Amino acid sequence: MRILQRHFPTVKWLVTNPPTRGTLGLQSSEVHLEFDKERQACLKSLSFDNLRYHNIANSHEHTLGWFLECDEYNAWISSEHSCMLFIEGKPGSGKSTLMRFFRDKFVSNLGSESDILADFFYSARDGELHRSHDSMLITLLHDILKADATFFVHFQKDFRDLTRGSEGVVKWPYKTLKDVLLACSKHQARVKLVLIVDAMDESEDTERQDIVTLLWGLASSTAGACVKVLLASRPINERPVGFDSGCQRILLQEKNKKDIGNYTRAFLGDLSFGLDQEIIAEAKEYIIAHADGVFVWVHLIEKELKNFLQKGPNATELMKHLQSLPRDLEKYYEFMLQGMESNKQSEVEQGKRILQFCLFSHRPIGLLELHHALAVPLAEHQHSTNFKKKLSIDIRGLLTHCVGHFLEIKTIPGYEGGWEFVQVMHQTVREFFLRPQVSVKFYTTANEAGTMIRLTCARYLLICLEEIRRISDLPVRPKDWNQHAFVLACRYLDKRMFFEYSLEYL
Repeated sequence: MRILQRHFPTVKWLVTNPPTRGTLGLQSSEVHLEFDKERQACLKSLSFDNLRYHNIANSHEHTLGWFLECDEYNAWISSEHSCMLFIEGKPGSGKSTLMRFFRDKFVSNLGSESDILADFFYSARDGELHRSHDSMLITLLHDILKADATFFVHFQKDFRDLTRGSEGVVKWPYKTLKDVLLACSKHQARVKLVLIVDAMDESEDTERQDIVTLLWGLASSTAGACVKVLLASRPINERPVGFDSGCQRILLQEKNKKDIGNYTRAFLGDLSFGLDQEIIAEAKEYIIAHADGVFVWVHLIEKELKNFLQKGPNATELMKHLQSLPRDLEKYYEFMLQGMESNKQSEVEQGKRILQFCLFSHRPIGLLELHHALAVPLAEHQHSTNFKKKLSIDIRGLLTHCVGHFLEIKTIPGYEGGWEFVQVMHQTVREFFLRPQVSVKFYTTANEAGTMIRLTCARYLLICLEEIRRISDLPVRPKDWNQHAFVLACRYLDKRMFFEYSLEYL
């Protein structure tokens, strides 16, 4: 030590040590750094729960095998240069299912150790945040930084600037997010970035062209990392110059005919007890001929035939019923709507209210949340006491009866026992009900739905307040509550499933 001090004017030491309790006795001139603390804080600021991926149906076991063998995919995945594969398809053709299929395959066995996968699934059904381009950029950047700490060099300066004076709340500007992603694409270490972006057509209209241009620029870059972009969408107009001729492109409805055939054969085999192979073949041929590449229509036909077979028809009656069903997706929705319009007035009103929650909620609404919400009276003359008696005995049965197959109940993994929520079963359903000409009984607007939801939330909170006041051993004035009183109130609120939603929305 004395030798170093004699020959060098300044000596700097870097000492590494495992985490320890307490201080290390550092002097004022010494700096204590915790490994990776800043990157972890940056990751936390980029956190976003993209729900859509978990809600996409898994592909049928006999479908989508063609994708990994087709020329367009292999040209894209095997290229040593940045490039894009564009999955274009009509509504309901299975684009999101294909994107999940690829993601799952890539994670399980297709990618190498140097590959980094980042993905985002836009969704208009899951609320405005899931349509936001900021949410998409944040999610991609989070995935990249989480996978490889060496990318932090592209985040660090902006993160420090944003943290300074932020009081712990970091808001990433849209332009900064774009700049950081561009910087990541120029990363000096030769890695492969695989970016999956699904349902671009469901994203917010503003800046969509800018985002598509950004993704195209990443896929066209010749410097830095190898960036492979997998983009799925309905036909979009916001395509930059060179996009159509420069990227690999798959028109999904021209590729999925075999998949529809395999799926149809499988569900007919499961449903058709007592039917011979000739009838199954005839029904399969009819469905494939009229599906026109739309998987959603095939799913609806499956559900309808399943219900019809419970009536015990013969083969002739089955084919006659199948041939009587609408062969266009929108016409089929109109057919389903006719059944809902024939319900009693109170059931129609309940069905419209259910749709309003599913179409205009600020986030996906839980099954138990909706169960409680529907028990809240809207009319002023209706009394709100005896709330428990107004809860539906069978909420699933109520949803099916009032709204039919327009809705689905999904489960998000990761919560205790899984969290069930309700949504319209496809984006095309959302678009169908938002058309002014859809139905006098069921048409609604954002303003009308917003008023209904606000009123429901406010009245639910009043119901909670009234019931808390009736709890025995609870002082009338909250300022007189002791710890026991607060525990009683919290136990009560834990059982009020719409309470948290009401606070959020209001």
